[in-house]
Amino acid sequence: MVEIELDAFSGRPNPRWSLSAHQSAEYLAQLRGLQRISQVPAGFEGLGYRGFVVRPERHTELDAGLEEARHCHGAVVVRRGEQSEVLSDPGRGLERWLAESMRGHVDESLFRYIAEEIER
Repeated sequence: MVEIELDAFSGRPNPRWSLSAHQSAEYLAQLRGLQRISQVPAGFEGLGYRGFVVRPERHTELDAGLEEARHCHGAVVVRRGEQSEVLSDPGRGLERWLAESMRGHVDESLFRYIAEEIER
Protein backbone atom coordinates (compact mmCIF):
# COMPACT_ATOMS: atom_id res chain seq x y z
CA MET A 1 0.00 0.00 0.00
CA VAL A 2 1.08 3.54 -0.76
CA GLU A 3 0.16 6.72 1.11
CA ILE A 4 -0.29 10.00 -0.78
CA GLU A 5 0.02 13.47 0.72
CA LEU A 6 -1.13 16.58 -1.11
CA ASP A 7 1.54 19.17 -0.27
CA ALA A 8 -0.45 22.39 -0.48
CA PHE A 9 -1.12 23.88 2.93
CA SER A 10 0.85 25.98 5.36
CA GLY A 11 -0.36 26.14 8.92
CA ARG A 12 -2.73 23.17 8.74
CA PRO A 13 -2.30 19.48 7.98
CA ASN A 14 -2.05 18.39 4.36
CA PRO A 15 -4.67 15.88 3.16
CA ARG A 16 -3.51 12.24 3.06
CA TRP A 17 -5.04 9.08 1.65
CA SER A 18 -3.96 5.56 0.76
CA LEU A 19 -4.08 3.83 -2.59
CA SER A 20 -5.54 0.36 -2.88
CA ALA A 21 -3.16 -2.55 -3.51
CA HIS A 22 -4.09 -2.48 -7.22
CA GLN A 23 -3.58 1.31 -7.46
CA SER A 24 -0.28 1.04 -5.57
CA ALA A 25 1.03 -1.55 -8.03
CA GLU A 26 -0.13 0.61 -10.96
CA TYR A 27 1.56 3.69 -9.49
CA LEU A 28 4.86 1.85 -8.93
CA ALA A 29 4.79 0.43 -12.48
CA GLN A 30 4.28 3.92 -13.92
CA LEU A 31 7.03 5.34 -11.71
CA ARG A 32 9.49 2.69 -12.93
CA GLY A 33 8.74 3.78 -16.52
CA LEU A 34 9.94 7.37 -16.01
CA GLN A 35 13.32 8.53 -17.32
CA ARG A 36 16.07 10.15 -15.29
CA ILE A 37 16.88 13.88 -15.71
CA SER A 38 19.70 15.99 -14.30
CA GLN A 39 18.02 18.66 -12.18
CA VAL A 40 14.88 19.54 -10.25
CA PRO A 41 12.70 22.19 -11.93
CA ALA A 42 11.36 25.16 -9.95
CA GLY A 43 8.10 24.81 -8.05
CA PHE A 44 8.87 22.38 -5.25
CA GLU A 45 8.98 25.16 -2.66
CA GLY A 46 6.97 28.21 -1.72
CA LEU A 47 3.32 28.70 -0.86
CA GLY A 48 0.36 26.92 -2.41
CA TYR A 49 0.48 23.74 -4.45
CA ARG A 50 3.85 21.96 -4.08
CA GLY A 51 2.80 18.62 -5.51
CA PHE A 52 2.27 15.15 -4.10
CA VAL A 53 4.44 13.20 -1.67
CA VAL A 54 4.21 9.43 -2.05
CA ARG A 55 5.41 7.04 0.65
CA PRO A 56 5.02 3.26 0.85
CA GLU A 57 3.25 2.29 4.08
CA ARG A 58 5.52 -0.75 4.31
CA HIS A 59 8.28 -1.88 1.99
CA THR A 60 7.70 -4.65 -0.55
CA GLU A 61 9.68 -6.03 -3.47
CA LEU A 62 7.50 -3.92 -5.78
CA ASP A 63 8.69 -0.56 -4.44
CA ALA A 64 12.43 -1.38 -4.75
CA GLY A 65 13.33 0.44 -1.52
CA LEU A 66 11.35 3.60 -2.31
CA GLU A 67 11.16 5.82 0.77
CA GLU A 68 9.59 8.89 -0.80
CA ALA A 69 8.70 10.33 -4.20
CA ARG A 70 7.82 14.02 -4.61
CA HIS A 71 5.84 14.88 -7.74
CA CYS A 72 5.53 18.47 -8.95
CA HIS A 73 5.61 20.38 -12.24
CA GLY A 74 6.47 17.37 -14.39
CA ALA A 75 9.33 16.07 -12.28
CA VAL A 76 9.67 13.46 -9.56
CA VAL A 77 12.36 13.48 -6.89
CA VAL A 78 12.76 9.88 -5.71
CA ARG A 79 14.56 9.01 -2.48
CA ARG A 80 15.79 5.52 -1.65
CA GLY A 81 17.85 5.63 1.54
CA GLU A 82 20.70 8.09 1.04
CA GLN A 83 20.27 7.99 -2.76
CA SER A 84 18.11 10.47 -4.70
CA GLU A 85 17.31 10.80 -8.37
CA VAL A 86 15.16 13.12 -10.45
CA LEU A 87 12.78 11.68 -13.04
CA SER A 88 10.85 13.35 -15.84
CA ASP A 89 7.05 13.01 -15.83
CA PRO A 90 6.23 13.98 -19.44
CA GLY A 91 2.95 15.85 -19.75
CA ARG A 92 2.63 15.49 -15.96
CA GLY A 93 0.88 12.17 -16.60
CA LEU A 94 1.69 10.52 -13.28
CA GLU A 95 1.07 13.78 -11.40
CA ARG A 96 -2.40 13.94 -13.05
CA TRP A 97 -2.97 10.28 -12.11
CA LEU A 98 -2.19 11.13 -8.47
CA ALA A 99 -4.54 14.13 -8.62
CA GLU A 100 -7.30 11.84 -9.88
CA SER A 101 -6.68 9.53 -6.90
CA MET A 102 -7.77 12.43 -4.63
CA ARG A 103 -11.42 12.04 -5.66
CA GLY A 104 -13.47 11.06 -2.65
CA HIS A 105 -10.62 11.89 -0.26
CA VAL A 106 -10.68 15.69 -0.45
CA ASP A 107 -13.34 18.36 -0.85
CA GLU A 108 -14.49 18.81 -4.47
CA SER A 109 -13.44 22.49 -4.51
CA LEU A 110 -9.90 21.51 -3.45
CA PHE A 111 -9.85 18.80 -6.11
CA ARG A 112 -10.82 21.35 -8.81
CA TYR A 113 -8.22 23.85 -7.56
CA ILE A 114 -5.43 21.25 -7.74
CA ALA A 115 -6.57 20.02 -11.16
CA GLU A 116 -6.40 23.64 -12.43
CA GLU A 117 -2.93 24.11 -10.91
CA ILE A 118 -1.66 21.01 -12.73
CA GLU A 119 -3.09 22.27 -16.04
CA ARG A 120 -1.04 25.50 -15.82
